[in-house]
Amino acid sequence: EPVPGSEGGHGSISPPKDWPQWHGFVRTLVFHLIDRYGEAIDKLADWVRDGKLTYQEHILDGLDHAPGAIEMLYRGENTGKLLIKVD
Repeated sequence: EPVPGSEGGHGSISPPKDWPQWHGFVRTLVFHLIDRYGEAIDKLADWVRDGKLTYQEHILDGLDHAPGAIEMLYRGENTGKLLIKVD
């Protein structure tokens, strides 16, 4: 299985131009609705299974790609969540 990186990135989605306002919205959403976290995870999982929510993964094969992957990440060359598959 691919192992996600530690960058906590946002996949292939760029932050909106009004990022500070958006960031505040996300923070408010998370902290004020924390009691509904399980419900949200279930709904998001349903949407992924049903194809209503999609995402992209950019998978590199082998830990030897890690140094180049970090450079690729910071240059914005990945096309989705950047993962390194290790055996």
